[in-house]
Amino acid sequence: MKTFFYISLSLFILTLIFFGVYHFAYRNNPLDPKTGTSAVPTTDTDFVNKPASVTPVSKIEAIIKEKNIGATALSEKELAYFSTEGRSLKKLSLENQESSILIDRLPGTPVEAIWANNRNQSLVLLENNGLRWHLLTLSSGSILPLKENLKYPSFSHLGDKIFYQYTTTSGTASINISNPDGSDWKELVALTTKNVFTSPVPKSSDVSFWNRPNGLEKSLFQATSFSGSNTRTLLSDRFGGDYLWSPDGEKVLVSSTQEKGTSKITLATINKNGGEFRSLVIPTIVSKAAWSLDGKILYYALPGSLPDNVVLPNDYFSKKLLTADTFWKLDFETGKRERLMEGSEIGIEFDSTDLFLSMKGDALYFLNRRDGKTYQISL
Repeated sequence: MKTFFYISLSLFILTLIFFGVYHFAYRNNPLDPKTGTSAVPTTDTDFVNKPASVTPVSKIEAIIKEKNIGATALSEKELAYFSTEGRSLKKLSLENQESSILIDRLPGTPVEAIWANNRNQSLVLLENNGLRWHLLTLSSGSILPLKENLKYPSFSHLGDKIFYQYTTTSGTASINISNPDGSDWKELVALTTKNVFTSPVPKSSDVSFWNRPNGLEKSLFQATSFSGSNTRTLLSDRFGGDYLWSPDGEKVLVSSTQEKGTSKITLATINKNGGEFRSLVIPTIVSKAAWSLDGKILYYALPGSLPDNVVLPNDYFSKKLLTADTFWKLDFETGKRERLMEGSEIGIEFDSTDLFLSMKGDALYFLNRRDGKTYQISL
């Protein structure tokens, strides 16, 4: 009996040591997401109480190996992207990993790009002794400079128009609509503030707009119709607000803080009318998230622990800090959160932004701010 007792006691002690080591290693993994000071309290138990799990996927790989911006799915078998070093628009074959030039000798270094839904046209911000937006048309290979005072453009849902902020020489700002080349323009809404983002409302002719995300200012998220009538406020009184519409236009993903000048940022959703604010208890920002094609799943990159003295999203967008992300998905129907891979499988550190899915929804792409390359995660 004594021998049995000592053997049992030894096994019990070894078990305690094992769980203690595991707990310590897990809690101190620098790539593991820590809600801590970054989460906003919520009463929504659908997302708080669901246990997280790991979904096995293939390893992350660099799919566009040169520095680039504005990558998008051109077709099921091709990606398009702007080479920042070669000053060109290229396409990449996903079958043989070979790239080719679509439009060469851009009149400046690409800084930002926005694509029409049909992928035939792109608005690209070029830097050449100043910044200026240009319209690129793939079918013709044309490059057209747009008005100098045009800022924060976006294509309409159908792609036949563009929305943008325009500021006159006297300093008056407004939201405008025009043909993609800037012709036949019309003022929609007069603005009382400058630096206002625009985004089309999916499945409609409306446009939404909000002041540039700033953790020191309250965000005002609004929408108006194609004619400029029926302007309405969807959400206000949140600091640093940024917004991403679901593909069907029924919901909006929101990243914001409740308090001024804090690192405690989180994701939430609202309906298309601005109601039903629902915290997702996910401490990240909109630019690190992407909707699934059917809008039922949210893919997102979750930063590791951040210093408490940072102001989000300001310090992130100004590149005062870089994140080390893990990769997750949230099922809106079940509330289940899943890690796409273990932190130990990630390898190098990623500061992920500009997430988007393949046209089949079987791959997730993102730009790594640490090296300027685009990476792929097979789903």
